Amino acid sequence: TRQEMAAMISRALAYKGVKTTVTADEASTALQQFHDRNQVAAWAKEAVVIGVKNELIIGRSANEYAPLANATRAESVVILKRLLEK
Repeated sequence: TRQEMAAMISRALAYKGVKTTVTADEASTALQQFHDRNQVAAWAKEAVVIGVKNELIIGRSANEYAPLANATRAESVVILKRLLEK
């Protein structure tokens, strides 16, 4: 799923030495634009915020994140490309 992809990406960022902790305010602000933010699992929330904050994983639309949807191959490639460029 997209939230599982966010978890893997946040771990890769931590491995690269990128700051991967977020405050409650950062989490609230980063996800505010998504109407489906309540669907993000508690265990994945920080990872999703890190992905959004670092502009690695963006919403499927301006106001939808789709955390429970399967990540497409195209999305996965774009996310990995962005990660490698970080």
